[in-house]
Amino acid sequence: MWKDLNGQAITCRPGESIEARVRRATSGNPFSWVSYWGMNQIQYTHFVYSIQTPLPDFFSQNIEYCAQHVLNCQDYRVELDPISVDNTLVANAEKAKKQVDEGRNGWYDTKYLAQNFPNEVENGGVAHAFSFGKSVDVSYSSEGSMGFASTQGKRDSMEDGHLASIVHMDGKQLPFHAVFDGHTGIACAEHARDNFVSVFEKWLKEPTIAFPDQTLRIFNAFNLACTEVDRSFLQKGPGTTAVMCLVVEDELWVANLGDSRAILVTPGHVEQLCLDQRAPMQENRELIEARGGFVTWDARVAHEKSLISVEPARCFGDHDLSGALAPIPEIARFTVPSNGHLVLACDGVFEAASSRQVGEHVQQSLNKGVPLGRIAAEIAISAYQAGSTDNITVLVVPLSHP
Repeated sequence: MWKDLNGQAITCRPGESIEARVRRATSGNPFSWVSYWGMNQIQYTHFVYSIQTPLPDFFSQNIEYCAQHVLNCQDYRVELDPISVDNTLVANAEKAKKQVDEGRNGWYDTKYLAQNFPNEVENGGVAHAFSFGKSVDVSYSSEGSMGFASTQGKRDSMEDGHLASIVHMDGKQLPFHAVFDGHTGIACAEHARDNFVSVFEKWLKEPTIAFPDQTLRIFNAFNLACTEVDRSFLQKGPGTTAVMCLVVEDELWVANLGDSRAILVTPGHVEQLCLDQRAPMQENRELIEARGGFVTWDARVAHEKSLISVEPARCFGDHDLSGALAPIPEIARFTVPSNGHLVLACDGVFEAASSRQVGEHVQQSLNKGVPLGRIAAEIAISAYQAGSTDNITVLVVPLSHP
């Protein structure tokens, strides 16, 4: 049962979501939160508001002010139906797989000359990418068992961040990798990189969502952690996209905010693991408009109170857009292969290549025994030489499960 601030039951029309019901509420006391009495009579609170500040202190001290700025979307959310969550994970995975050829570019070339790697050493080095008489440095290395490469490319500054870490859950150490792609600034990317794991672990341990059902637990922790990291970034400046991957035994979880991508490469097969979150997509357009924003003629997210617009439909930060962008990730789950590699890369790669092209390139290089750091550098070089105009960051991570 859903309740409003006065403890009254909120009834929905057939097929109507609680968000839609809150949006059409005409009460003189706008809802600031709705609550749900769920399993074991535990109350779960969903916050519905627009203030770009952390909870709960600010919220509890400024209830009247928050009530005047009700956000038409639930950012803090808890899903209690395991069947619904399973269906969502499957549907998101299937949507992503269908886009494996999106962005194919005929200029993406996987042939290399020795001059691209003049300073190669055992664990990495600095390579060069050439394009129309110009060159940029590509730093690459093998960090542990992972390959990593990055280059500023044709941008004036480097705005990407990446993370190779461990998430602790129930005494287990779970591999966690992520790429954060800031736009017109790196501050939010650094904030997400430095804070996400600790916030994520906190929500994994939260008693009210730590259900025996592991799927619900991880799904809810991703949603809640993304919202908290977004709200704890107090700057008004630009935001960041994020693609994050968690390995839990034989499960590979992918949470995506924006247009970076994760790819799974196994011998003879390439899968795209997340869908680029673009503003014109129906689900994203409805979310943007429900939050007071709109989609421009050139497919960007904007708000009438802001002079800026951005391409990604979901991300951390970008609070200058007055809440038009949601920090709600699209989450999918896959099976960890017995022999495979995970590729995480920002959109600087995929504006010049499809996921299939990158995946096939990885497999061909693996067959030749090329080190993972150099494979990551090859991807970055090929994308730059194919015309990428963005920063480029690439991770290549081995995956295996008995």
